[in-house]
Amino acid sequence: YPARRLGGPKASIVRQQAAGLRRAERRQVAIGRSAERNAEWSERVHALRRERVREELVRARRARAARVEAHDDLEYRRLSAQALAAEKERLRLEHSTREEARRAAAAARRARRGCSPRAGWRR
Repeated sequence: YPARRLGGPKASIVRQQAAGLRRAERRQVAIGRSAERNAEWSERVHALRRERVREELVRARRARAARVEAHDDLEYRRLSAQALAAEKERLRLEHSTREEARRAAAAARRARRGCSPRAGWRR
């Protein structure tokens, strides 16, 4: 540093300015490092947020699929119960029709035999 060889107030001012420039340079380097660290940190935070959003989206899609599946299952159960009720009603009607036909046939037999309707099967 040639400024150190000089003496007097002018040399002192030059040395102070050089020291100030060196401090400013170190400060800029430190600021640059801080900015890099902040940028890295910010990128990590954004990556974590993106991952969290992706996971929430996957979770929401799975939940929706489960709701749809549960709804389909409930609809299937409802239709099955409806089909069972219809089959039960059909069997009941079939049984009552058969019973009605049996009673009509029995009444016709009784009428052919000459029995009164109150007499039942007796002669």
